[in-house]
Amino acid sequence: MLAEQKKGIIGAKMLLLVVLLLLVISAMGAVIYFVTKNYRQLEDFNDAITAYESENWELASKRLQAAIVADPNNEDVVAKLATVNEKLGYWTAAGFLWSRAAELNAFKPEYFEHALSAHLRAGNFELLREELATAQPLKTDRHRLLMALVHANAGELEDAKLMMSELSQADAQDTPLLKLVELMLEDTAAMTPEQVSGFEALANSEDAAIALIALYNLANDAIGRGEMSRAQDYLERRILLSPKQGTISLANFYYIQGKSKEAADLYRELVDELIPIESIRYAESLVAIKQIDELQELAKRYRIGARVDVLTGYYIDALLAYEANDAATVSAKLQAMGDEMPVTLIAQMLTFYDAVQRKDIKAISTLLSEFPYDAHERLAKFVPMIQALVMELITENNLTEAAHLSELLNIRDFQNVAFTLAQVGDAAQKQVLSRMDLDQALEAYPREPRLWSIATDYHLRNRNFSEAQAAAEKLLELIPGNVSAQLQRIAALESMPELAKATQAFEALYQENPSDRRVLIQYLAFCSRNQLSANLSALLTSLQAQADTALIGLAVLAEAELAQIANDREKIYTLLQPLAQGASWAANSENAAILYRAANMLATNDYEAPAIKTYRKLLALAPNSVPVLVNLAELYAALAEKESDQDAQQTALELAKQAYTAVPQSAIARECYALRLNETGSHDEAQKLLLHLMQQETGSPRVRLAWKDSMEHLIEALANKDEIYNRTNLCQSLLNEFPQNEIATQNLQSIQEELQRRAAATEAKREEETSK
Repeated sequence: MLAEQKKGIIGAKMLLLVVLLLLVISAMGAVIYFVTKNYRQLEDFNDAITAYESENWELASKRLQAAIVADPNNEDVVAKLATVNEKLGYWTAAGFLWSRAAELNAFKPEYFEHALSAHLRAGNFELLREELATAQPLKTDRHRLLMALVHANAGELEDAKLMMSELSQADAQDTPLLKLVELMLEDTAAMTPEQVSGFEALANSEDAAIALIALYNLANDAIGRGEMSRAQDYLERRILLSPKQGTISLANFYYIQGKSKEAADLYRELVDELIPIESIRYAESLVAIKQIDELQELAKRYRIGARVDVLTGYYIDALLAYEANDAATVSAKLQAMGDEMPVTLIAQMLTFYDAVQRKDIKAISTLLSEFPYDAHERLAKFVPMIQALVMELITENNLTEAAHLSELLNIRDFQNVAFTLAQVGDAAQKQVLSRMDLDQALEAYPREPRLWSIATDYHLRNRNFSEAQAAAEKLLELIPGNVSAQLQRIAALESMPELAKATQAFEALYQENPSDRRVLIQYLAFCSRNQLSANLSALLTSLQAQADTALIGLAVLAEAELAQIANDREKIYTLLQPLAQGASWAANSENAAILYRAANMLATNDYEAPAIKTYRKLLALAPNSVPVLVNLAELYAALAEKESDQDAQQTALELAKQAYTAVPQSAIARECYALRLNETGSHDEAQKLLLHLMQQETGSPRVRLAWKDSMEHLIEALANKDEIYNRTNLCQSLLNEFPQNEIATQNLQSIQEELQRRAAATEAKREEETSK
């Protein structure tokens, strides 16, 4: 038992000894590690100092950077690296490092002064402002002068003058810095000869920072005067004082002049040192000279990094996508950038390109509305792509949006056939086209067929049949054999009326185009309107003989047209009712014209229900079609009157309002809406619309009767309120149009009697008061 206990004790002691040995070894390892680490840091530091003292600035920069990574709070290392950056000409980096050194040791004011000098030498005025802000209130004249310089450079002249007023030392008048600020404070549109002379003197200053700023101001003045050669001389002199800063300035100068190759050559020299905005200018210069491979390499530099670097990468990717005509990628990159797009001509072009590709009319309108009016030449670069979109919209019959874009460009004096065609076409479609606008368009573009087509329709609508025929003949002269032009010419002949010539022309057109559905449908309608039974019968026989199933609907319609001529209502219903009920007759672009004519025939013959179903099919195809909406509203109004159906009356009002809202300028939409308003008791609103139609002479005969009815209702409503003034005006307006109107006459007589009664009562009251 005792032996076992001794063995246990010995085992425990051995275990403890092992643990202690491991702890000792671990401690020794840690000591060795830290000693080795400190030795390496010391070795790196000594190597850096050796390189620094030997003035091997490139090597010193590398070793000091390694030392600063190991010990970022070593004031001496930070200060020495700042000095090395100054020697290498990296003034921006030097400024940051001197600021860091000042933070590490606030008891060395020379660090702060070095930071100010580095920021000034780099031309980083905003960094200079931030640095000076840490020393508020400013205690020395130099600091006050530097802050005054910051204000003057930013155009904050009043703040600069205030800072100058706080200078304390009289001998400060002799410093180049003070002279520079004083020259910059002279607020003139262009430099005076005295200012130029002063800046020229400072450009030769021994203080390189002052000389650089003076040369920059001289270059800006020369650019403002259009003296580009002199500006280039000043910028080249800056390169001698500061190769990197001067080279960037000259590259930027070439960039703003559009000398893309020269700019790209200079940017390429300093590609590793470009800030994001300079890389963007480099990228745009590469795009201009089609150096796509180099642009791709530049993009790789901005795949990762700070947000501003990533955004720069997005922008360069967008440029690459634009060159590849990849609209989707352009849109995605611009969306990723959001409101942080650079403000450059190319960036604006990309924005326009994206909006045009997406057909975002609202975005394009906003861009055009916000575009500076003094940048006409810049906007001219974007007009061709907008013009192409306008033509596309015209082709799609989207004239409203095409006209809207055209108007925005016309305001800025951009005019061409596409914009004119869009505006004239939109006005014609809305029936608001004036004769003067039409004539001006034809005079400007006398060989544009689409304008002559619009002119033909305009004259037909305004019953100027001889002018319509002349316009149609001109159209055929420009596009011989064109089907649309021939149809317009036939319409003009029919309207003159020269029925024999129109019939002969239509027969010839049908023979030339026996399978053209548009020709067939219009020929059917022409024969029906003019009671040409023989022509219709021949056409029906021809259609029935053909095996083309696409012509079945036309054959049915032709037979219905013959029944219409024969006044056979039941046959019309039997033939056309399947078109309204049949699911196979869903409206599409191929059969829309057939269904529309079928609906018209059913409505004309008082078959409201199938006519309504047919129009509803068409409405599904074109929800805002004014003719369909108006015809539907008229059918529901007829049902409401026939069956005293209030629901039908309300539906008629809603459909009419939809048509009027869709195209307020349409005379038929306005008339339909006004009539429905009057029928539903909205007499005041109705009479205003009806009166406008009467004044424009665009309404049907029932407009006058509806207006009379609305006026009578309004007069009687005012009579019930015993109102005199407005009722008198309404009565007189009604009598101007309807001199024998009894309601207006009776009301005026009643008003006269009421006025006489009131006068008598007033006189009696006066006599009573006098007698008292």
